[in-house]
Amino acid sequence: MTAMMGLEAVAEKQYGLISREQALSVMSEEAIWWRVRTGSWERVLRGVYRFRGAPESWEQTAMGLLLLSGPTSALSHRTAGFLFGLAGVSITRGQPPQLFDVTVVRPARKDIAPNHLHRVRAADYPTQLLRGLRVTTLVRTVVDLFDVTVETAFDHALNSARLTDKAFDLHFEPYVRSLTGRPCTQKILSLLERRTQRLDSPLEIDVLQRIEQCGLPRGIAGYSVFDNGRFIMKVDYAWPDRKLALHCDGYETHSQRARFERDARQRTTLASLGWKNVIVTRRALHEPWWVNALQKALTP
Repeated sequence: MTAMMGLEAVAEKQYGLISREQALSVMSEEAIWWRVRTGSWERVLRGVYRFRGAPESWEQTAMGLLLLSGPTSALSHRTAGFLFGLAGVSITRGQPPQLFDVTVVRPARKDIAPNHLHRVRAADYPTQLLRGLRVTTLVRTVVDLFDVTVETAFDHALNSARLTDKAFDLHFEPYVRSLTGRPCTQKILSLLERRTQRLDSPLEIDVLQRIEQCGLPRGIAGYSVFDNGRFIMKVDYAWPDRKLALHCDGYETHSQRARFERDARQRTTLASLGWKNVIVTRRALHEPWWVNALQKALTP
């Protein structure tokens, strides 16, 4: 394999991009200049070039920022959260963020703007490869998101991280405790104490936030109701001492025929056992009627 073929192989792994430093390992400045002038390479960022014919993409832009930022940089915060598929980090669900979060070691170049630049003093943050891009690990990403998102979005990220990686909880809290010099550490640990129960959907997270905002007691998440040893159903939130069940019905899952019929059967059985059913949908989340119903049922 010639040196040029080796460079092309590197570019193929980098979404058609090559850095100036990588190019200089096999050719001269004049050779780089000649390729740019003849159009076989296109300069996309300072010191970053694209091979002619390489398709443009969101991932290619992200790779260009990594090459521009240096070998110790990593995609982080909302950008890493999107790559991990965490909920609540994109303005439009399923669409990548338009501004990129990049973590670099100080001092950092200033020409990465208008993207979000995060500076750390040493390259001690854990990273991994995802889609061929260097990103902060899932655990580090969720910690970073606490700094740049509201608590609701952090809850979404925490919950979806738990669903993404079954061993997440084994590593997350120890890593948070190791960050002794970081202002958010105690806030995250305090929040973890209130978020020990795993929730099954983003709607359940938002409903929990709404319950707490209204000053109502938290129910038991994912509570299974039995009658004389016979399983009746699992409810999203329950207050067993009041025989009160709260159901969070997202349209995507509860509109399915089998689920719809099962829900009707189970909730009717629950009502026959003396339980009160309160149902909240995504559209009704910020309406007062279901909160009032909960409050009335929980008032002695």
